[in-house]
Amino acid sequence: MQKHLALTGEDYTKNPLILYFYGIAVVSHAISYIVILISAHFMMSTLKQKQGTMSLDTFVANEALVHAIFADAFLPLIFALPLAANAVLSTFYENSLPELSRVWQEFFPAYCISLVPLLSPMISMFFIKAYKDLMLSFVTFRFLRKDKKKAEEDRKAREEAN
Repeated sequence: MQKHLALTGEDYTKNPLILYFYGIAVVSHAISYIVILISAHFMMSTLKQKQGTMSLDTFVANEALVHAIFADAFLPLIFALPLAANAVLSTFYENSLPELSRVWQEFFPAYCISLVPLLSPMISMFFIKAYKDLMLSFVTFRFLRKDKKKAEEDRKAREEAN
């Protein structure tokens, strides 16, 4: 017999503590992401104010860092939305879910949460130009082509010298 936390009481009403937990989770997440939005706006406005005292390269680099940090901050939200939808659906439709989906729900949060540390460096590589150029050079084998070009130039220089 499978044991689980019943969401209904003895009178078959929903357990209000579960719904309170969902409400607290939604409010705390909303507050934290509003703080992130305000912080990003403050950082960008500060960066624009100090634009006159820094070079264009420094400004562009700092702007890319702000965008990368902002995207990294919202990455957990992207993977928390399916978890929240799953929690709400399993709360209200607990008895109508097939057995396979009950087993699947055990692993679903772990899959979603485990993607956050995996994708966080990829986001940084996407927004920061130096990282993006380095990854593109590895993917396109640019370092091998440079060696071939250099070898070809050396061969031509030797032929001209002879």
